[in-house]
Amino acid sequence: MEKTVLTRSLKFLDERGLELGILITDRHRQLGKFLREEYPQIVHLFDFWHIGKGFCSKAITQLEAIVCSTSLKHDVRQMLGRFQTSYIEAFHSLLNHFTPKMLAFSYIGMKSRTLLAGMHFTENMGRHHLINKKGENV
Repeated sequence: MEKTVLTRSLKFLDERGLELGILITDRHRQLGKFLREEYPQIVHLFDFWHIGKGFCSKAITQLEAIVCSTSLKHDVRQMLGRFQTSYIEAFHSLLNHFTPKMLAFSYIGMKSRTLLAGMHFTENMGRHHLINKKGENV
């Protein structure tokens, strides 16, 4: 599905004469291969959040294997700090709280909930985290 959506999106951009220089995605291997073969001019980077999410779910005892893995070494080369989707991922997560996918809303209801989620996210984006006496995040 992701490859199909990417193919359609790139075709949409091509038809309008727009060029894409950098594309940041999760670690979807099929997309990486597709971009290498079909669009070598596009720099394909990975998002920090997705790489961390994939490895954080494994047990501590496997930490050495994770850190030394060829997959992680390859992925780290494709990460770039100034282009990340972490804020978008965080907003989508918050949006799912306001607009659960298992419920249906009217257009006005969906628009209202989306606007509320946007206001909530914007208001709390720069807020400092609660810290304990040791200076650690709570």
